[in-house]
Amino acid sequence: MKSRHLAMIAGVIALQLPGAIGVQAHAQAPSGRSGVPASSAAARDEREDIDNRLALAHQSGKAIVIMAALNFRHKYPNDIVEDMHLADQGSDIDGAAMIDRKALVEWRSDQSQGARLVVSEGRPPQGSDASGSIHRFSVGAVTYHIFIAEPGRYRLSAVRHPMPRTTLPDRATAAGRAAADGRLGTISLEVVAFNEMRVEQQWQPEQWRDVEPYQECAATYGGGCVEYRWVFGERELVQPAGYYDTLVNVPVPGLNIAIDLKEHFASFEVAPRQTIIVDGFYPDPPSADFDLPDCADQQPKRWVCRMSALALVQAAASESDVRGFDFATSGFPRLAALIADARYRPLDLSAKPIGKLKEATVYRLAD
Repeated sequence: MKSRHLAMIAGVIALQLPGAIGVQAHAQAPSGRSGVPASSAAARDEREDIDNRLALAHQSGKAIVIMAALNFRHKYPNDIVEDMHLADQGSDIDGAAMIDRKALVEWRSDQSQGARLVVSEGRPPQGSDASGSIHRFSVGAVTYHIFIAEPGRYRLSAVRHPMPRTTLPDRATAAGRAAADGRLGTISLEVVAFNEMRVEQQWQPEQWRDVEPYQECAATYGGGCVEYRWVFGERELVQPAGYYDTLVNVPVPGLNIAIDLKEHFASFEVAPRQTIIVDGFYPDPPSADFDLPDCADQQPKRWVCRMSALALVQAAASESDVRGFDFATSGFPRLAALIADARYRPLDLSAKPIGKLKEATVYRLAD
């Protein structure tokens, strides 16, 4: 059913029927596994700039952190037009694609004020925010985010993600206690509206187009045309009136989830001029446990609750995959030299493994 529905969406996009709500396909240049477009002078300049920035940062005493994350393209290989596909997933697969796309995991430095590393599929590399990865590449089910980092210890500090088609419980159940006093941390639930796409049959009037002026034969002699005349003002029917599949926006209720940790879940340390490879984590909601009496109704559309437990899925890094990636051929010779010295750094974990999600390990920290 899902494949049929997505195919229908693809067909509607291809037809670009008049009257459909404006949805634009975002064309992307072909890209190699390194995540940077594979051709064009601009792309070459971009790769060289990234390569230089990494090398200069390393020389100046910064650290290079390569963190594993969920490979979105591997999990969702058949998306048609990304923005369309994701919007539709709110109803097709319970918002999983939207959550994975927009989820954000933050690692904050204990030593350098304001220094943090933010892992998110939905944030493009090289943004103006220095907390984002400068580059990313994928091997199998894992995407690796490369960060220029201040040396020091980083701990997992926050998780953010949307929850489409979810609503707050009855407000009367919120006790109004000081939820921020939780030892483990807090979870904030804020009411928002999400736009999803639906294919509907809508009436479309007939569509005509003007025909370009053209010449036709006005007189013949001996089987050949001896005189031509111009024809102007003709129109032709390109679409009869009728009901057609049309994409429409459908607002649906949802929540934005913000999890802030006080207790130690996981951390790692990196020294100046080191290049390390570390595991990452991502949410598979519901990730946090909390009781309704431990929620403060701070605003009509926002609750803050004291967490009793947090579970996250591990994205396991592979030193051999990272060191075996051909960065030099991909246009990153300086990065290739840095990777040659990269070593896997096990995380310092307080969270405990509690089971598997497919092939990934789930870790949980309880109050």
